[in-house]
Order: sequence, then C-alpha cells, then structure tokens
Amino acid sequence: MPLPEEKYLHLTDLELLQLFKLSGDAVIIGLLYKRHVAMALGVANKYLQPEDDAKDAVMQVFEQLLQQVNNYKIDNFKSWLYSVVKNFCLMKLRKEKNLTLVRAEEGKNIYSVVEKEQVLHQEEGRLKESNLTNLELAIETLNLEQKKCIDLFYLQQKSYAEVVEITGYSLNNVKSFIQNGKRNLKLKMQSVYG
Repeated sequence: MPLPEEKYLHLTDLELLQLFKLSGDAVIIGLLYKRHVAMALGVANKYLQPEDDAKDAVMQVFEQLLQQVNNYKIDNFKSWLYSVVKNFCLMKLRKEKNLTLVRAEEGKNIYSVVEKEQVLHQEEGRLKESNLTNLELAIETLNLEQKKCIDLFYLQQKSYAEVVEITGYSLNNVKSFIQNGKRNLKLKMQSVYG
C-alpha cells in the first residue's frame, strides 16, 4: 500500500502549499520539510551553534508553518523559507544578546556563534547582524561558479570531494573557485561595507 505522501510527490511546492491550505493535511508540510530541510539547516547553521540549536530552530519554523502558512502569500517557497529561517535565527540571537560572532576555521561555517560572558551592547548586536546580511549580499555578487562552491563548501559544509561530485567541476577548479570567491568576498566587504 503506498504511503500517504506518495500521492503528493509530483506536485510543486506551491501546489503543495495550496493543497495544505485547503486540507490542513500535515503530511504535506512533512513533504515540504523533506524537500527543503538541508537548505534550512544550512541557513540556520550560519547563525546558530551548536548544530542542535540550528536543528531546533528549523523544527520550530516548520511547526509554526503549520499554524501560520495561511497568513502569507508565497510565490517561491524556497526563497520564502530561507528568509523565514534567517529571520527566526536573527530574532533568537537578538533575544539572547550574550552572543558574539567569530570567524570560524576553514572548512566550517563562515561565521559561528559562541557564547560571550557579558551582554553585547545593543548597537554592537545590530552591527554584527548587519555584517551577516552584508556578507549574504556580497555572496550574491559572486559569479555562478564561485557562489555555488562557496555555498556548498562553507554554508552547507561539504568537503572538496562532495563539491566536485555535486558541481561536476574538477578538484582544481573547485579549489580555485573557493579561493577566488573568498578573495572577492573579502574585497567586496572591505570596499562596500568598510
């Protein structure tokens, strides 16, 4: 006997959302979760550490989605979800206020969040949040190859071999795209955002 979700597999994200709005069937949200959990975790991991905090944030977003999806007009579910997860994480950071951003080692997230013993001044918190937003905007200015490799390597924490497999680029090209992408990001952040 087929699983209940199998009857929905052929539908697009927007068709699934419309169907969920009509039926309220939680299986549909479960299917959207399966389709987009990797991306959502990648976003959450940029802002929240340890990884369990990021996983909890993604679960909370999808739980809220069950109750709140009717309140939104969604044209592109993946982009909308990206924004929702990002905003959820930023709100969580604002509430905790005893966090600071530090550069992570190569191969990890571009930025990690660690606890700080004293509460950050509110203006410092806004500056850190602004820097993360500016970094995301700077990533969007990279050429397609660099953006794809930076995203996979840093944000999704894929190894060089995994990036090669996913993109089809050679190992040397992947390393070059990442190195040039990092350099371009640094230059962009220094020139535009000070």
